[in-house]
Amino acid sequence: MSAVVARRVAAVCGVFVGDAAAQPLHWIYDQKKLDDIIGGKEEVEFWPTSHNPFYTLNTGQNSGYGDQPYVILKSLVENKGLNITALNKATVDFFGPGTEYDNPNRPGEKPIQGRWLHKSLMDFLQNHKEGKPETGSADKSADCCIRMVPVVALYAGQADMLERVRQVVQVTQNDELLMAAALTGARILENFILNGNNPSAVEDVITELSKPTRKSPTDLDEKMVECLKQVLEAKECPHTEVAVKFGRNCYVPGNLQTSLHAITTNDNFQSAVRSTIKAGGCNSSRAGYIGACTAAKYGLEAVPDSWKTKTDRYQEVLKLAQELVKISL
Repeated sequence: MSAVVARRVAAVCGVFVGDAAAQPLHWIYDQKKLDDIIGGKEEVEFWPTSHNPFYTLNTGQNSGYGDQPYVILKSLVENKGLNITALNKATVDFFGPGTEYDNPNRPGEKPIQGRWLHKSLMDFLQNHKEGKPETGSADKSADCCIRMVPVVALYAGQADMLERVRQVVQVTQNDELLMAAALTGARILENFILNGNNPSAVEDVITELSKPTRKSPTDLDEKMVECLKQVLEAKECPHTEVAVKFGRNCYVPGNLQTSLHAITTNDNFQSAVRSTIKAGGCNSSRAGYIGACTAAKYGLEAVPDSWKTKTDRYQEVLKLAQELVKISL
């Protein structure tokens, strides 16, 4: 297996490990409450009991963020590449009526027992049910940064990679700012997959986004350049403070900025994911993207074996990732 192929596999596995690691402490916006739960411990990953104020899952399971690239990964492997019609069906089959996400507990007292259906997926299901040609939601949550990971892992280095990402994101989310952030995040992940531990990956993407001849341009690329520069300017600041500054919520571009700060200020997979778990808020979405980038950056061997073991579907997604990279493009 070549180094680039190994990094493709690592990126896919990293997104699921990162997301699962954060899931029990997901969506805690009261920093004092989170600090009291953690009690100064360094090993905050895979917390043994859920303290999520919205939903309760077993430790080791993926959140609603991590389940989305799982569906996309399986669809890519089963169809030997991107097939939007098949992906639409797979998304309905996994998140729609009669599934674990069709949760009767949702209207009840929080936290609910079981899975939490995200706004973008609710809108997708409704749009799909109504037969609308465009099924994407206007929701600006960071689902987009997680969904694109298997797509980038497969198509990195291909001329149509960004357009493939755009197609996949548009299935459930279709907003101009969100798309600009998703494509920016995809460019950075691609850089790590192709180049490994490149300390200037963010700077490289700034340069790329500034070119008139760049691929898949958006009208908000200039805004994304400013967002990336803000991340670099905040390198000396503690991650938790930066998360507050950029926003600990689910929305891009702040969510992406906070993720990139963890990626650029930590020198290993563990510390990057741990730092963003401790920062609270929507840390599962961030930990998933951070996990993908840092696994690609440092290699799958940088992901601790104990973390892999604690991720329920790790062996399954590892096999799927190995099948993914065999697809001929």
